[in-house]
Amino acid sequence: MENLKVNQLMEIVIEGDNFREYYPVRIENIDERSIQIGMPMKQGGIVRLQIGQEIRCIFRSSNSNYYGFSTTITNIIKKPFPMLITDKPSQLSTINQKRAYVRLEVTLPIEYRLINHDDDSEDGSEALYHGHTVNISAGGVLFSTNVRLETQQHIDIKLYLPQYDPFCCKAKVLRVFDKVDFKRENIWVAIQYEEISDAKRDQLFNFIFEKQREFIKAAYKR
Repeated sequence: MENLKVNQLMEIVIEGDNFREYYPVRIENIDERSIQIGMPMKQGGIVRLQIGQEIRCIFRSSNSNYYGFSTTITNIIKKPFPMLITDKPSQLSTINQKRAYVRLEVTLPIEYRLINHDDDSEDGSEALYHGHTVNISAGGVLFSTNVRLETQQHIDIKLYLPQYDPFCCKAKVLRVFDKVDFKRENIWVAIQYEEISDAKRDQLFNFIFEKQREFIKAAYKR
């Protein structure tokens, strides 16, 4: 159980009959019988969980392997800040399948260039396009733009994260669809990161986690 540590970032998986949702959280404390976990957030509000409810937790250890465990909520603490108390797992399981990532709804500027399919270089125009994120995760981005891209097209992106260095990588277009959005652009593009290091992915996960923490603090000041 040495992989479980205080301040460990994790994702809680909540499953129902027709849904599965992921929330970023952090381990606040560990003792012999229990784990204290920060309360998960969704769209700026606290996710309402119940004592006796079973949850699934997924995390990446220092050796870059992914682990998971199931546990039961035994208590809910509201002060000094909201936390879940859960049973400490007796064992961890290795996660081999592709990881699903929690998404954060946030508007951030994004820049991108098209990549030529034939020689994997930037297109001859060197055109730089702009857009705004709709939501982001450690696996990809949904953004709005005025340029219609094609599925399977490859692009270079630069994502501007507040208080972090710009996040740059290659990405592949998964879906393109029209969206009525009078405030911003009307074409939405879903992309998946490519050739991304664990350090870059952790940068995004940390940013998402910190934004969730801000939502928790703001919710309890109201």
